[in-house]
Amino acid sequence: MNKRCTKKSVRWNDDLKTEFRRQIIGQLPSFNHIVDNVDMTCKQGINDCIRSFTDTIVKGANPLFCKTVSYTDKPFVNSLSKKSEWFDEDCYLAKKAYTDAFTNYNRCNGNDNRNNLCHAKTAYKRLIKRKNRQFDVKRVKDIERLRHRSPREIWKYFSKKQYARNNISAEDFNDYFSQLFNEMPNVYNDKAEHFCNEHDFNVDDCIFGELDKPITVKEIECVINKLKTNKAFGGDSLINDFLFLQWIF
Repeated sequence: MNKRCTKKSVRWNDDLKTEFRRQIIGQLPSFNHIVDNVDMTCKQGINDCIRSFTDTIVKGANPLFCKTVSYTDKPFVNSLSKKSEWFDEDCYLAKKAYTDAFTNYNRCNGNDNRNNLCHAKTAYKRLIKRKNRQFDVKRVKDIERLRHRSPREIWKYFSKKQYARNNISAEDFNDYFSQLFNEMPNVYNDKAEHFCNEHDFNVDDCIFGELDKPITVKEIECVINKLKTNKAFGGDSLINDFLFLQWIF
């Protein structure tokens, strides 16, 4: 069930640029106080200075550019949750926590936000990997159990997924594939046409002269050179390595 929510939206407006400049000039004493009291001996002190500086600017910009808008909170859906059966509510919450941490880090690149982003990303990646693994193990066990089940249950298991059906009539299907044959280009081969016209396909004692020629030593050598080694023997119990070595020596 979708519900209505509210959030703050910030958008720049050129018409309020002059007013925003006045707000910034009015905050100069605050900026000087922040810069004069910064602790340059540690990284955390510099981060606190940047955060205070940013908060002061946002304090003057929010009344001009920040508005509260309403929106419909729809369930989070992405390509992974659409295609994967194992993407459940836990994965959805972990994904949402990861995206929220990513948004907060883009707004303020502080150590706390960076650590939260790293932890949320690691937790999400581990969770989907574990869920995917559990789903694969369960599917393998289900398939193994089907070995002792009836064919009907086997078919029912593999036909769970519903595929979209196309609303194509039988007449349209027949017309489409009938036109494919008519649209094929006409290819004419003189040799093939001459063979088909001159050859008698009804004879029973068909003889091909090239097949009655005696096998030459060169042909045998060519075949042996193409043999692969380390292969199993056939009905004559002779492996290819034997023929290859005997022919060489």
